[in-house]
Amino acid sequence: MNEKNNIAKIRKHIKQSLKGLYDDNEIGNFTDLIFQHLLNYSKIDIRLKGDEVISQQFIEKAEEIINRLKVFEPIQYIMGETVFLTCL
Repeated sequence: MNEKNNIAKIRKHIKQSLKGLYDDNEIGNFTDLIFQHLLNYSKIDIRLKGDEVISQQFIEKAEEIINRLKVFEPIQYIMGETVFLTCL
C-alpha cells in the first residue's frame, strides 16, 4: 500500500486480506473495529470519510491487526477489550 491510501482503499484491502478466512459479516465487523480502535471513528465516520487520506502509522498498525487475525487470534485479545451483554 502507498502513502496516498484513503479509508475506502484500506477498507477494501482489509476485506480482501481476510476473505476466505472469515465470513463477510465478520470481516465487515473486524474492519469497523479496526477503524474504531485506531482512529476512534464511528461506523458513520468510516463511511462518510472514505476519501480521507490515512497515515502510514495507521496502515502499519492495521497490517499488524490483519496479520494477527489471519492466524485466528481473537479480536478481543488484539484490541485488548471486549463487550459483554448483561441481563438485569
